[in-house]
Amino acid sequence: MVAELNDETFNTKISVNKPTIVFFYKKDCEHSNAFAPKVDKLEKEFPMIKFYKLDVDEFTELAKDNNASIVPCLTLFRIGREIGKIVGNEDYDLVKEKISTHFKDYIFSDEELATAGDKM
Repeated sequence: MVAELNDETFNTKISVNKPTIVFFYKKDCEHSNAFAPKVDKLEKEFPMIKFYKLDVDEFTELAKDNNASIVPCLTLFRIGREIGKIVGNEDYDLVKEKISTHFKDYIFSDEELATAGDKM
C-alpha cells in the first residue's frame, strides 16, 4: 500500500538516497482513481523505489510547488531533486518504461546495463 505524505513528511521522504516517486492525486477525480491501482502495481514491481502519494486538494501548496496541477501525476525524485514527471492516466507499460529509463542506475545491475545497449 502506497504511503500518504503530508506537508510535514514530504521533504524528508523525497530527500532520501533512494529513488522516490510521488503520486499526486485528487480523491474525487475519476482519472486519479483509475490510475491508483497502477501505482500499487508499480510499487510491487519496483521494490527498490519508494512510492508515496499526496492529495493535491488537501496539500495545495505542495502540489503547486511541485507543478502538480494536472492529476494524476507521478513525480520522480532522486535525493530531493525532480528528475521526471509522468502526467495523466498513461498506459501501464509506458509508465513502467519511463520509470525504468529514469531510474535505470538503481533498477539494473552494471552487467544488465552493459548488455541493454540502445534499448534504454
